[in-house]
Amino acid sequence: MCFKHQEHIDKLSTKPQEMLAFRFVFEPNDERAINNFKPVLIITPQRNLKPETEATRCQGYALSLFDTRENAENRYLKLTKKRKKLRDSLGTHIAAGAIDKTDGVVSKIDDNGHLSEQLIGFKLDKFPLSLRSIVHLEYFDGPLLSLFENEYGDSYLYSWCDVDNLYNRWLVFRVAQRDKFHFTS
Repeated sequence: MCFKHQEHIDKLSTKPQEMLAFRFVFEPNDERAINNFKPVLIITPQRNLKPETEATRCQGYALSLFDTRENAENRYLKLTKKRKKLRDSLGTHIAAGAIDKTDGVVSKIDDNGHLSEQLIGFKLDKFPLSLRSIVHLEYFDGPLLSLFENEYGDSYLYSWCDVDNLYNRWLVFRVAQRDKFHFTS
């Protein structure tokens, strides 16, 4: 199995699983949203992990998630109660997302409902869908959120999420026709 950030990750005692998970994020139009789906040791500015051990460094390359919305809210309130500036790096909202067995492996869920997911990364030689651009819904120095369609009229959203010196990275997900109206009206 090949993980994104593999060069930083030692052997893991975790396993793939399917579940709904929750994460601290910024609104998509917030400039800090670039860090929404990056591990703690990849975000800019980088957060410090304490204590700094091999295990915490390994966890630093995983996505930090929670098993329930309530656990995410409770942790957020506890972390930011005395450290108000921490909101500038944690996020201002809580997002929900489905974890699939093919996404990566998930750590053991702790007593606070916290878990980490190591992502499986792989290179696509060719994108598997043939899509045409319909409209850019958000744009700042380039498209951030765009609506696409395939030859059958199925709608897909491209959400820009990351960049490095070689590539822009996008999350692409299908949108139900009934929800398409919310994005285009």
